[in-house]
Amino acid sequence: FLSENEKHCLSFARVILHRPDWVVIDDALNLVERATRRRIETIFMERLNTTGVLTIGHDGGQPGFYTRTMALRLDRHGRIFNPAAGED
Repeated sequence: FLSENEKHCLSFARVILHRPDWVVIDDALNLVERATRRRIETIFMERLNTTGVLTIGHDGGQPGFYTRTMALRLDRHGRIFNPAAGED
């Protein structure tokens, strides 16, 4: 049987092999060990630098890994999609 960390690493290995245009990550980077996370982020920044990464959840990430932040906010007119304060 695989540990949870090994299962997450296997998921990222599949991403590396398939080289998709976009990857949606639901807090999976927060669930792997710190050294593994740094290796995965480095792979995205170097070998998969044309792959868009959309992370859903609370994530700090390596400085420079995420270049934009967006947030869903609720206002009196209903749900709207706005960039986070101060971002483009």
